[in-house]
Amino acid sequence: MSRTLKYGTSTLSVFLYLILISLVFSLGEPIGYVINGFGSHFAQNIVNSSDYLVVLHHTQVSQHAIEQFPNANYGILMAVGLTIALIALIIATWAGLQILESIGKKDYFSVNIMKQLRRLVIAQTLGVVADLPLASANTLVRYKLYRINSDLMIDWTDLISDMMLLVIIGLIYYIYRQAITLKQENELTI
Repeated sequence: MSRTLKYGTSTLSVFLYLILISLVFSLGEPIGYVINGFGSHFAQNIVNSSDYLVVLHHTQVSQHAIEQFPNANYGILMAVGLTIALIALIIATWAGLQILESIGKKDYFSVNIMKQLRRLVIAQTLGVVADLPLASANTLVRYKLYRINSDLMIDWTDLISDMMLLVIIGLIYYIYRQAITLKQENELTI
């Protein structure tokens, strides 16, 4: 392995470990959505927050709309979606670290990399599942309070793009699995 590649994989590993640590600490964030969801002031906070963009021609929200907003449903949807998304990101980051470790050992066609690619497929599947509650929650905010969550701008179009990414990752996993199978068969032939 060249010196540059070794340095690059080492640097990338450090960044991925830092990301992994921050993702684990972020698992506490969904609890805030549940707590705020059962409070009666969540909708008012959304309307007054600069984190939520105003939908064109809807700068004012009636007090009735704020009072009728399903705070608990929004909080639960956001908490469930964030939790699933964070778990998916943790799985994907860990798989990336394991793939880098195999590359560092010059083990390019290994069963370990195949397992990590399968983990990436699982992580992306969880990402698709996480889009459902997050898009639902953002739809509630958009059509009940006329606001768009600028921190998590996930809507129904993200579901389609995440499904397409799942198909691509699944194809990469399938092709790699076939390559490993062929390699193992070639090693058995004399």
